[in-house]
Parts: sequence; C-alpha cells; structure tokens
Amino acid sequence: MCSPLPSCVIDELLTTEVTEGDEATVIRVTGEVAYASCRLLQEALVPCIAADRKVVLDFSGVTVLDSSGIGVILKAHRALDDVAGALVVRNPTPATLRVLEVTGLQDLLVERPEA
Repeated sequence: MCSPLPSCVIDELLTTEVTEGDEATVIRVTGEVAYASCRLLQEALVPCIAADRKVVLDFSGVTVLDSSGIGVILKAHRALDDVAGALVVRNPTPATLRVLEVTGLQDLLVERPEA
C-alpha cells in the first residue's frame, strides 16, 4: 500500500492525490507532467511499487505531458511489471492522449474499458 490515508501533494504546476482502493491505487494527477514538475509524480509513484499492485494514473486533469513525464511513467510501468504489478493511464485528456499516440504508448498505457 502506498499510504494509509489519501494523500495530496500540491505544487505550482502539478497536483497529485493518492487514494488506496481494494482493486488499485489511484493517483489523480492535475496540471503539467513536465520537466519542472514530474519529480512530484515520481515521488507519488515510488511508494506504490509493490508486488501484484495495480496503479491507475487518472489523467483527466493533465494539461501537459512531455518527455520527462513519459520517462517517469515508463520507469514506474517497468518497475511494476517486474513485480507482477501494473500501471495504466485512465481518462487521458485529448492533449495527453495525443502525446501517447505519437509516442506509440497508447496501447501499452491507456486503460481500456472492461466489456
């Protein structure tokens, strides 16, 4: 488990709110996931790396995603994959989805609705 209670980290450019659920840890991300702020996302993700854990990045409030942010996400994805966990992006904004499409990461990272 990442933390016993929901936690919220606020920066001028980025906000992360971590909520533990039975099925997954959800990190609601708001603002810019970019060079100047992606360390906050990394700080939220690191404690969540655990065996058989699913981490959901709710990107419904993300306005910018750059290569630094993608690097943080991919590093966490690999770390979770190494311990039989999973990381997915939920509700990407159009701008975020476009970046994931251009980089070829949409199929790897974006959560698909269950049928």
